[in-house]
Parts: sequence; structure tokens; C-alpha cells
Amino acid sequence: MAASLGGLIVRIGADTANLRRGLEDAARSTQSFSGRLRASAMQVAKWGAAIASAAAALGTVLVRNSLKAIDSLAKTADKLGETTEGLINLRYAAEQTGVAAGTMDMAMQRMTRRIAEAAQGGGVAKDAIEQLGLSARELANMRPEEAFHAITGAMEGVTSQSERVRLAFKFFDSEGVALVNTLELGTEGLEAMAREAEALGLHLSRVDAAKVEKVNDAITRVRKVIEGVINRVTVRLAPIL
Repeated sequence: MAASLGGLIVRIGADTANLRRGLEDAARSTQSFSGRLRASAMQVAKWGAAIASAAAALGTVLVRNSLKAIDSLAKTADKLGETTEGLINLRYAAEQTGVAAGTMDMAMQRMTRRIAEAAQGGGVAKDAIEQLGLSARELANMRPEEAFHAITGAMEGVTSQSERVRLAFKFFDSEGVALVNTLELGTEGLEAMAREAEALGLHLSRVDAAKVEKVNDAITRVRKVIEGVINRVTVRLAPIL
């Protein structure tokens, strides 16, 4: 009986020792896992901070570029006598047909001047306007984007590609060749492009653009104030330097 009891105690002791070792191993594994988890969390936090910083910097650059672009849009539209929406639509149509926005702007500037010359009875576009059955005086009284639509509609009846190029050159000078593909959209195509530009959220009213202009003007004034301070400091330090 004593021997059996002794054997039982020995087995219980051995099992307890094994259990203790197992618990200790589990504890060490848990601590190791916890340490790795904390390290991973710290690494994720670092990456998160870096990503947030990069996103903020990217956002700042995008906003700055947008401010400049909208300001330029408003001033160009005013210069040409267009609405901001009209200029956006034409730029979008141009870009979708492989023409840069700047090329479209220059083409509209030249078209506006040549229509005005034709309305006075001269200029290189006079004969082209008459050939297309348009009125120079009526075109001159339209907004530039409306005149562009009228010319595009009239050009739909011209089947010869070489003749289309010649007429485009009369209206838009060297930019006319680039705009041949845009003119081939026709009035329906231009209207479809306008709807697409609006659906994409590209439209900006002149009122909205004016708000951006005020922001840009304020930023410019702040920069000039800083520049003035630096200039005064430099003048005072010049003798010492």
C-alpha cells in the first residue's frame, strides 16, 4: 500500500513538473509573441505616420496646383470673353482629341481676333466665313465658345480633309491643324464632351473661380510682405556683412 502510494506521488510530481515546464514554455512563447506584436504595431504606426505625412504633402501640392489652374482658367476666360464653363468644355474636348489646353486657348484667341477683323470687312478669315455660309457680324456678337460651335457645325459640311485643314488654318492659324480632330467631333460631339466634363465635376462657375482668385491674391500679398521684411533686414545687415 505504501509502495503504491509512493508511486502515485512520484507520478503526480512528474506530471506536475511537466505541467509546470509546459506552462513556462507557453508563458515564454506568449511573451515572445507579445513582443513581436508590439514591434509590429510600432512599425505599422511608423508606416502610418509616414503615409499620413506623404498624403498631407501630396494634398498640399494638389491644392496648390488646383489654385493656380483655376486662377489661370478664370483670367483666360475673362481675356477671351468666354464663360469659365465654356472654356472648360472646349479644353476638355481638345484634350480628348489629342490637343493641349494651351493650344486650344491660343486657337480661341486667334479665332476671336480674326472674327473681329472679318466683321470689319477684312482679315484672313473673311473668305472662310463666307464660304461656310456664316456671318462675321453674328459670330462677333457671340461668345467665343458659341462661335466655335457655329464654325464646327458649318465645317461638318466640308468633306475634303485638305479643305478642312485649310479652313481651320484660316480661323485658328497654326493651331488650326491641331484642332482638325476636335472640329471633327461636330456640334453633337462637342455637346457630349460638355456633358461629360460636367459629370466629371470639372465645371466651375465664374463666382467659384473668383473665390480662388481671392485666395491666390491673399497668398501673393503674404509672400510680398515676407519679401519686404527680408529686404529691410538685408539692407540693415548689409554694412555688417
